[in-house]
Amino acid sequence: GKSGSGGRILAMEELNADKIPLVGVDVSKAALQGLRLKNANLVRADFEAADLRDCVFDGAHMEVANLLNANLRNGKLRGVHLRDSSLENADLFGADLTDADLSNTTLKEADLRFADLTGIKWDGILSVEAANIFGIKNAPSGFREWALAHGAVSKEQN
Repeated sequence: GKSGSGGRILAMEELNADKIPLVGVDVSKAALQGLRLKNANLVRADFEAADLRDCVFDGAHMEVANLLNANLRNGKLRGVHLRDSSLENADLFGADLTDADLSNTTLKEADLRFADLTGIKWDGILSVEAANIFGIKNAPSGFREWALAHGAVSKEQN
């Protein structure tokens, strides 16, 4: 129930380094700026409203995760598995989502400005309504047009 990091950054990084699964971990509303959990098992994790700016989640398994209102600004999420997760109202400004699996995710009202979308898996995205895609980089063919046709916006200011 603490809103600060409470030593959680170091603890989570050490557990992950020891290959201990972090399945279902609840760090909602925590200040976890700069958290580094490459290849972590974070299935069903709760990161709601967590401050994860500048995080590194490359290759992490975050299926069915709750990232509602999470701040992932400038995060590294290369090859992250986000299938069936909620990224509603998430701040992904400048995030690197190269090769991320966004299948069956909710991106409603997400801030994707200047995010790198190289090679994302986007089949079956459930919602992009009001998501801001201004300045997205390396979007797969047809993604931008599809997103705008499904309610996304493209404006410099969020």
